[in-house]
Amino acid sequence: MPKPKCSIVGIVLATFLSLCSFAGLAQANQVKDNAEVRQAVLSGQVNRIQGLLSLSAKRHDVMLARALLGYAGLVDSFKPVSINHAEKPGCHYYPVTDRHEIVIVGIVVAWQQTTVYGLCWNGKKIIWWGGEFASRWAAAPYCWNNTSDGEAWDPAPKWRRAWVNGTLGGNAVIGCISLQRDEAYFFYANGGGVFKR
Repeated sequence: MPKPKCSIVGIVLATFLSLCSFAGLAQANQVKDNAEVRQAVLSGQVNRIQGLLSLSAKRHDVMLARALLGYAGLVDSFKPVSINHAEKPGCHYYPVTDRHEIVIVGIVVAWQQTTVYGLCWNGKKIIWWGGEFASRWAAAPYCWNNTSDGEAWDPAPKWRRAWVNGTLGGNAVIGCISLQRDEAYFFYANGGGVFKR
């Protein structure tokens, strides 16, 4: 009995159809996840959002993490320090921090912050600036990449700058996939105090 001959066209067609059905299934799951996320967010179901975050982490599902992040808000907490009326030399020895929290329906999913540990002035001019320290955290389905932080003098108008930035990503089997960029920063202006621009 002769063996059946497989044609190249048949093999290519079978491979193409299996890939198309896999892509269609993935797209259908994404649409279902997006609808589920939207419903949970709009109805304020915190437990359901937490469950979706856990599911995204367990499956390394970057598309579900992205769908959740689409409903995130940014909370920027910063308290300025003013020395506009400082006649005498002085110091502010307490930390000055700018913190960004990425929040979905009241759940903090990530944050990053830059902190400077105090400053001193004389004649409304900065004479000492404590060291800068950056920190960040992300919940299980998320991660930080492309990060940097530091402090520097900007030449004019003589501002001291502290910053932390990075890209919030989704944890995938192959690593951290970038989803959303964030930067927290503040300035100290000679004669003005610590503020954000």
